[in-house]
Amino acid sequence: MKRSHRLSVQLSVWFVAIALVPLAIVTVSTYLAAERALRSQVTTGLYAIARRQANEIATYVREREQNVATLSRMPGTIDALEELGRAFAGDGQGPALDTLDRQYRPFLSYYQEAFGYDDLLLALRDGSVVFSARRRQAVGTNLRADPHRTTGLGVAFDRIRTLLEIDFSDFAPSGEGDVAAFLAAPVLEENTLLGVVILRLNNSEILRILSDHTGLGQTGETLLTQRIDDDAVIVVPLRHGADAPFTRRIALGSPFGIPEQRAVQGSRGEGISVDHQAQRVLAVWRYVPALGAGLVVKIGIAEAFAPIRYLTLLALGLAATTVGLVVLAARSVGRSISGPVVTLTAATAHMADGDLTRRVDVTARNEIGQLARAFNQMTERLARSIEELRESTAAKERIESELRVAHDIQMGILPKIFPPFPNRPEFDLHAMLEPAKAVGGDFYDFLLFDDEELYVVIGDVSGKGVPASLFMAVTLTLFRSSVRRGLGPGALLTKLNRDLCVDNVSSLFVTVFCARLDVRNGALVFSNGGHNPPYHVAAGGVSPLPLRGGPVLGVIDQTIYAEDSVTLAPGDTLVLFTDGITEATNSADELYGDDRLRASLDGHRAARAAGIVSETAADVRRFAGGAPQSDDQTMLVVRYHGPGDVNRR
Repeated sequence: MKRSHRLSVQLSVWFVAIALVPLAIVTVSTYLAAERALRSQVTTGLYAIARRQANEIATYVREREQNVATLSRMPGTIDALEELGRAFAGDGQGPALDTLDRQYRPFLSYYQEAFGYDDLLLALRDGSVVFSARRRQAVGTNLRADPHRTTGLGVAFDRIRTLLEIDFSDFAPSGEGDVAAFLAAPVLEENTLLGVVILRLNNSEILRILSDHTGLGQTGETLLTQRIDDDAVIVVPLRHGADAPFTRRIALGSPFGIPEQRAVQGSRGEGISVDHQAQRVLAVWRYVPALGAGLVVKIGIAEAFAPIRYLTLLALGLAATTVGLVVLAARSVGRSISGPVVTLTAATAHMADGDLTRRVDVTARNEIGQLARAFNQMTERLARSIEELRESTAAKERIESELRVAHDIQMGILPKIFPPFPNRPEFDLHAMLEPAKAVGGDFYDFLLFDDEELYVVIGDVSGKGVPASLFMAVTLTLFRSSVRRGLGPGALLTKLNRDLCVDNVSSLFVTVFCARLDVRNGALVFSNGGHNPPYHVAAGGVSPLPLRGGPVLGVIDQTIYAEDSVTLAPGDTLVLFTDGITEATNSADELYGDDRLRASLDGHRAARAAGIVSETAADVRRFAGGAPQSDDQTMLVVRYHGPGDVNRR
């Protein structure tokens, strides 16, 4: 009995000791691993929120800049500013100005209301306001004179007048009880500044984006800060606090508000810090160039790490329960069980530390042995899965990086400065290319020889992705090396086809339309290689060019391509495009089609080349809605003004 008692006590002591050691290791390891994982998870969530909100803000600013850029180039805006300017110069604020105000107010007010702007103003280049949609500024107010020149509106006008670029001012108290910013763009005619179009925005959309506290619990919030003098100023309402925007200021170098200070200084980071209320928080911060402001997403430390306290209590409870069970089971458990248990526990601890190479060597045939074998299989599969995931992730990142580089290279070989010939009054040219994927097969190009012959070309390579982009680069390179002054488009396509057929082992082909315009008299000679017929936009309507040409290039090397010709009258426009335009689909799988394209072109016959391109692309986007783009979309537009015509429309 004594020996049995000693054995029972000994087993109890050893079982308790053996259980406590690995249990302590597992508990501590699990606690530390859980703390790291939780902190990483919370930080990742904050980063995701910051990235989402920063992207939404950037998208909002970019859309507004596109709006004002489009508005500044609209013929209606240009005409309104010209006529209002003449009337203002003639009789000040007389009947003529009132008549023009009534004429243009529906168009300008609709634009202001449709996009949710607080006001839309037109100002002459001398600073005189000639139109205000909401009549916040009286007609005749001079933005360059006191007291207006030091306001946000006056400063925005002065920057536009000086830089001739789109400008988005900082949000600031307007003096009217709200916060506002001004978005402005120069209105140019023949590279001459006519005036400035100015849009007044409130901060409601920014506040809507920042007030989404999803994932931030009860203590988390998003702050937007601006640097004003030597202070970081919080420019949005606080989630917990009554401070109005622009009233909470944090001096740079202060021991509190560290994330807010670093954000406005242009840095990006994360960590445990002290916020503007001197509270310890887990925060991420970054700079938002679109607004020239800092973005801080934070959550209180206590709330962020609350699960750790629960995990600690759970671990202690499990440890106490385990010790009690070990003591009670000591008399019925044999020594043979202790060894495998210790071994398995140690392996589990190593696995918690990330070591998946450890295996449990247990030969028992009971449940312990089965558990050990299952553990070995689990660690092997887990290690294999992690390695496969690491390899696939690295490969995917490498491919995505290479595709981004390929996209930049491909876009770099296309001409993209418009207008390309600003000193040539005989014609106006604009083009655009929107690839469906990172890289694509569409291309365009144009060359002017001796100020007389303008060559234009557009093409679409079969297939998608990298093979099509490489074949596109080869085709464009061969075109540039083959074209020369006086060479007919038919002969050019014949040579280009013969060169492409050489060693074309991939059996790719390309559709190409090439034309030569004599800018002295409007004579247009063209040839087509299986491409969509371009449209001739004239005073009488929109019609496709008559084409003979030949088949696609890169298939039959002996093909001879025929030529056709027409004469463009002053004011006529040539519209080249790829099938990505007409074959764009909406959510109902309907095609945009030639009829819609012709209708769009017919509605913008008097527009400039850039206007035709932008309006057509916008019409295609409206038709497609949210449907994904399935093919590259490319356009090249040439508007012929006539020899020596300097009155571009």
